[in-house]
Amino acid sequence: MFLRSVSILLLVSLPAALSAQPAGHGHEDAAGHGHSMHLALLLGASQVQNEGRHGGTFGLDLEWEFRPRIGIGAVIEHAGEEVDSTTALAVVDWHILPGFVFQFGPGVEYEREREIEHEHGHTLVRTRTEASLVGRAGFFYEYELGNEWSIAPSVNLDVTSRHETLVWGLAIGRRFR
Repeated sequence: MFLRSVSILLLVSLPAALSAQPAGHGHEDAAGHGHSMHLALLLGASQVQNEGRHGGTFGLDLEWEFRPRIGIGAVIEHAGEEVDSTTALAVVDWHILPGFVFQFGPGVEYEREREIEHEHGHTLVRTRTEASLVGRAGFFYEYELGNEWSIAPSVNLDVTSRHETLVWGLAIGRRFR
């Protein structure tokens, strides 16, 4: 149900995103370097490849653009339902063209696993959290909506030693100069 809702949200917002302008860069200093902060809320979905597990995803993405085409930042996301994991990443955002961004970086994924056992007429639920190193690579296209607000459809691939997860969604953000 959640995946269907996210898909509908993406389809409904696509015309608005296509009519908006590609996002610009921060103010430039005397050397021509742009400086700005960008904070975005991500709403989307995650699907663990080859396992069929999926869940709704939400998160925050913070970027400091310290050069006209390069930014560094942090991403934290939580995927619910069958995925039940939280991912924290340190990322580099490479602004290939105006609006078009390649994002990559390392991080840690905390995945909660539940085991249900039935003993002597009782149901026992045991949970454990496992941490894995994760690498992310993905793309997004940021559209300016005006007054420093933006919208960005995105797709990312998170890879751990245990599995690969496709994360897609829509980020709604604000630039601070």
